[in-house]
Amino acid sequence: VTVLSPFFPFPIPDQKSDMEEFALLYGWRFIRKSKGYGFSLGPSLNKFSQYYKDANNLQFKNSSNYSGVAFEANIKWFKKEKKVYRLYDLIPIGGPTAFGRSFGFKILGDIAKESYAGVGMAYGLGYHKNYN
Repeated sequence: VTVLSPFFPFPIPDQKSDMEEFALLYGWRFIRKSKGYGFSLGPSLNKFSQYYKDANNLQFKNSSNYSGVAFEANIKWFKKEKKVYRLYDLIPIGGPTAFGRSFGFKILGDIAKESYAGVGMAYGLGYHKNYN
């Protein structure tokens, strides 16, 4: 950790590593009532870099390239029926519409030489369901 100023100790973290991933995912989506479930899988190309300093305080970078299998699974909730869209949930705009918000969670990761996994939240705007 590096300190920006001795008078105002605001820490700046030192970067120890970096990960870049390029993946091509293909998957399936299922809709049940007001929920959407998605599952994706595909090949990935990865570049992992580590930064370190030697005894003379010189910085070096060690990189490695490898392939893996990327994955993602998510669930999203969206509105069940056409309703008036409300800006900030307060200000009504127009008549009943299929346009609305969605909210969900996802699990993602990559199975490879340097595997990782993560959890995230998703928020969306759009036409989420076909209504009669």
